[in-house]
Amino acid sequence: MPAIIKSACSVNIATYPFDIQRCPLMFGSWTYHGFELNLTNFADTALIDNYVGNGEWNLIEVPCERHEVSTQR
Repeated sequence: MPAIIKSACSVNIATYPFDIQRCPLMFGSWTYHGFELNLTNFADTALIDNYVGNGEWNLIEVPCERHEVSTQR
């Protein structure tokens, strides 16, 4: 089921205006294991149609990658 996820990240402006911020987001489940859940990205970048810009910074890229991680219960 498609979803729109709102997020926020802490920023470090110690080297402003020459700083680069990164905000990794990780998705998974504590309820289902990998055989019951399949999170899939349909593109190499996130859709930013709903992104609200800000005059203080530029959004350079929003890459998406899928990594499978196994954990023991």
